[in-house]
Amino acid sequence: MDRQTLGKLIRHPLRTARNVVAKLIVGPFKYGRGKDYDAEGYWSDRLSHHGLSLEGAGDEGLSEEENRQAYEAALGTLNRILEDEGIAIRGAEVLEIGVGTGFYTAWLASVGVARYVGVDITETLLPDLRRRFPALEFLKRDVTTDPVEGTFDMVFMMDVVEHIVTVEKLRQAMETVHDCLAPGGMFVLSGVRRQAKRNLFYDRSWTCEDVVNAFPGGRLIRRVPYRGNDLLLVRREPGAGGDP
Repeated sequence: MDRQTLGKLIRHPLRTARNVVAKLIVGPFKYGRGKDYDAEGYWSDRLSHHGLSLEGAGDEGLSEEENRQAYEAALGTLNRILEDEGIAIRGAEVLEIGVGTGFYTAWLASVGVARYVGVDITETLLPDLRRRFPALEFLKRDVTTDPVEGTFDMVFMMDVVEHIVTVEKLRQAMETVHDCLAPGGMFVLSGVRRQAKRNLFYDRSWTCEDVVNAFPGGRLIRRVPYRGNDLLLVRREPGAGGDP
């Protein structure tokens, strides 16, 4: 048992024990599909259970307040990284993949993007987000199978890539991002890890090399620690991956 899990067990023994059973026994039986899993069904059920609580998209082993503190600390890190790189979000056309409960949506809306489209694999929380952010656009899309219409200056994919568990679907997701990202545009994603391995039925560790190699014409700009994993900035290079 790692130190993080042990800490959760000490602070929240019943919650942790319940989550262990759900993820190691119930989940694989209910959602497992060979080497893959029913991602839409799993995330629909999980978000329905937690509602707009960050426990749904975040760490189920932590309380709402613990999740919020972790998310807000991470957002501070993200803001510093973008500022250091001279990347301006205000006035940009932005796509967010995996909107979840809308934590990053609220941040992007607050900084004044020119256009925002948020996609999620399940419709579960999209009606709530449409009411909360009437000026923004939300669509149900699975980026491992569905195209996303339009061209964007920036694509954010925060804590999503680890929930893509097959090589083929990772490749398809990266091609989808490439196709809707303008040449010279920036792809920001978190959840990248140091060692590739399958962890749980819905969780797989992808390395920086896995992601960049799957992204046509992408150039790694920066890699930094973020929420216990890594965050990558990848630029779509003009004249690569089918660009004129």
